[in-house]
Amino acid sequence: MEIKEQILGKWQAVMETYQFLDENENKVHEDQISSNVPYTIDIYQSTIVATEVGERPVESSYEVQKNVLDYYLVVFVGTETQISQIKLFGNNLTLISEPEDMKYQEMGVWKKAFRTQYTIEFSRASL
Repeated sequence: MEIKEQILGKWQAVMETYQFLDENENKVHEDQISSNVPYTIDIYQSTIVATEVGERPVESSYEVQKNVLDYYLVVFVGTETQISQIKLFGNNLTLISEPEDMKYQEMGVWKKAFRTQYTIEFSRASL
């Protein structure tokens, strides 16, 4: 079964991680958020719906692209495009992206990282 079919369904967020890296790819800071955040994504054949409790669901179109050995989820939100690498292990889905201009706080001072890696882990939601 292709990855496009394997990712279909409802997914519940379980963990979010921000890794802030320097020019040499060394981790300078990490924020890890255990997602008891009731955040879900529903992936259908051509649309993805993201829902966070208390917020209106956001529906977007998407496509899955392959680049050599890696798969990417490309989500089109209005005029913005969000690209995340897909890692799928059974009932666990991980999306990895690199948001720009992210800052972290160290000893009360905001610092900008050379590169930021954002990872969100999901478990397949029970129906």
